[in-house]
Amino acid sequence: MRYTIFLVVISFACLLQTYAISTSRSENANNDECHIEGAAKYVRAVITHRKADAEAIPTTQNVHRIEGPPGFLITTAFDRNSLLLSSVAGPQAILGGPLYENKQPIYTVINSTTVQANYTITAGLLNGTLPLTTAKIEEYFTFPSSQSCLIDFIEAIFYIGQK
Repeated sequence: MRYTIFLVVISFACLLQTYAISTSRSENANNDECHIEGAAKYVRAVITHRKADAEAIPTTQNVHRIEGPPGFLITTAFDRNSLLLSSVAGPQAILGGPLYENKQPIYTVINSTTVQANYTITAGLLNGTLPLTTAKIEEYFTFPSSQSCLIDFIEAIFYIGQK
């Protein structure tokens, strides 16, 4: 009888542990999805240069962005307003263009608070209408916590002339 009670208690404890682990995994999957979705909204705004797309980017009020070629990253946005303005009317809007050969960005979850996006654009004058070259873009989106869906920091590295 004692062994039966012991086995029931152990079985119940294992069941609870399995539930806790599966719940934790599904919460992380949902947060990964919201992190990827936030990164995708940013990339869409950078490519389209439309105000509505820029306003849809989920960011904290104090979001920061640094960008540039490797070894020369500079601050290009220091809050939400400067990020939205530069997405619509900044250098990205003047030189950035459409996705190169319509290849969609690839999003990778690096850890519970960081997503990486890789894509290539046609860079040129007038939103890439007059193409000059291509630029491979490697971006990292950091969120304040694994539970937050608001982008807090963006690091964009671009490789001019690469595909």
